[in-house]
Amino acid sequence: MQSRILLGILILCITNTLLYGQQHIVKPLSSDVYLNKLKNSKDSLYVEILKEFDDYLHDHPNDYNARIEKCIIIDQAYYDSYEEYNPKYEEFEICLNDLVKDFPENHDVLLFKLKNTYGDSSLEFCNQVINTNRMNPGKWPDYKLAKFYQELALQYSYKEDRRKTIENAKIAEELNDTLDLSALVAEQYMALNNYEEAKKELFRSLDSTDNGWESYNKGNLLLKLGEPEKALQAFNYARRDTSIWMDNGLIAKALIDNGKHTEAREFLLKDLSEAYYSSASLHQLLTFDYKHSPADTTLTTYNQLNSASFLNDAFGKYRFMMLIKAPFAAWDINDVYKLLIFILSIILLIILPYLYILPIHYISNYFKIGEVTTSLNEVRWGLKDFWIISSSIMFIEFLASIIFNYQGLLSTFFNDYYIEEEANISLNKANFGLFFFVGMLVVVLLFIKKKDYRFLNAEKWSTGKGIAIGIGLAFALRSVYFSLVRIGLMPKTNASVIGSVQDYFASINSYYHPALSFLFIVILIPFYEEYLFRGIALSSMEKRIKFMSANIIQAIIFSLLHGNLNLFFFYLAFGLIAGTLVRKSKSIAPSIAFHVTNNFFAFIVLSRLS
Repeated sequence: MQSRILLGILILCITNTLLYGQQHIVKPLSSDVYLNKLKNSKDSLYVEILKEFDDYLHDHPNDYNARIEKCIIIDQAYYDSYEEYNPKYEEFEICLNDLVKDFPENHDVLLFKLKNTYGDSSLEFCNQVINTNRMNPGKWPDYKLAKFYQELALQYSYKEDRRKTIENAKIAEELNDTLDLSALVAEQYMALNNYEEAKKELFRSLDSTDNGWESYNKGNLLLKLGEPEKALQAFNYARRDTSIWMDNGLIAKALIDNGKHTEAREFLLKDLSEAYYSSASLHQLLTFDYKHSPADTTLTTYNQLNSASFLNDAFGKYRFMMLIKAPFAAWDINDVYKLLIFILSIILLIILPYLYILPIHYISNYFKIGEVTTSLNEVRWGLKDFWIISSSIMFIEFLASIIFNYQGLLSTFFNDYYIEEEANISLNKANFGLFFFVGMLVVVLLFIKKKDYRFLNAEKWSTGKGIAIGIGLAFALRSVYFSLVRIGLMPKTNASVIGSVQDYFASINSYYHPALSFLFIVILIPFYEEYLFRGIALSSMEKRIKFMSANIIQAIIFSLLHGNLNLFFFYLAFGLIAGTLVRKSKSIAPSIAFHVTNNFFAFIVLSRLS
């Protein structure tokens, strides 16, 4: 009987449990409903918080700190950091403007506005506060006023106004000796190609900050400036801060340049494992292994680079290098394709000059035009010589790029090819420059026979007169051109007017000797460029077309080959004047004097900058 009662109670409990469970298991609502509930909850909480502020401020209207906190709530409560958008922005602007209106001279309020003002508005606001302080000296503590000068420096740097950036950064540092804006100032000097001042800025403050990111940035800049020892020192300071990300490839480069090869390879491997684009990391690792690792290790890295992309070695440079490092390594079909691409590139370089030489040939034949006498008497050069020397110049630059700037060459032909930014001053740039300049000199000398040196003697002018006119015209050209730059009619540039090759000469100065730069800039380059452009090019075209047309064409080619569009009109005027000098004097000597004088000034400016 007792067992039956217990069984009945058990059945009753199970039945009630099942019934109770069925009554309370309800299908969840849609996600939109819950999300709206959460949103409404946030909205109501936001309103509630602002009401608390308003109630407090009603009784304490002069508490500007509470007003600032309220504005921060409005600014941050709904801010979407991914989209960088604040739906309450207009409400925040009203809060901020009312705050400044009620406390127009309060330092903390004005500094809060400074943090939330951008672009031209920030420039205007900073200048307004600074001008007010000038009229009432001592109104602002120096360390607070420094923040406005610091902001001015940042805003001018965004506008690429280098001089004003440097000026305001230095004032900020004078007002607050705990500020370190040396990296910002160094970047401006680098943009102005004043590498020596950039180095001084970084050297004076290398260990003046506990900020890991600042130290890392300084190390990066020092590497670009060709100072690996100091760069490594800065990177070591930065590595104390484990919270920042650092480019392991840059650290590896600093270690390599300091002879620490074992550590360097570890960082190269880290860089490869973390890299989003593996191409640049693989190039750096392969270059390292070729110099410092065994053949089997180098071959493994080479195969890895090839597997990543055919474009990593499209012209076959590394495959040719492996013939020395691992001569018995097997060739595959891709290696054959690379060899074919290299051969086709050479053929293309031979054909390209026809694009501007053949039209001259056919136009002259059709219209029967040409000068009775050329600028230089009895020249033996013709369009064939002009074509051969043009192809030779292209080939020298192509070969120099393969040897010393392979990644840059690949990126030129393949837009999706990613490379690391090249340092402003580097051994590769120094070697590239020397290879190219020596190659140009050799090619031109091969085209000059013993009797061609007679063109150094002036037929119409005395040698002294020709040289004096050339020197005077160089002064005049620079004076006129830089006057036009100052009044805004020509693009801004520095006084060296060496153009895109300035970094190459700065690199030669750093890694070899300034005397070598002087030899090329002031003596050899004027000599071979005048024989090339005003001798071979101008004379060969004069045999086919009128002097004026030939002079314009050689001046345009001369300008384009200098590779700086900002200086295009300077080089164009330079080429036209040099060609006219040759025509008038029947000699290359005056144009060489013109060229030497201009380049001498360029060398002086370059020496001051780097």
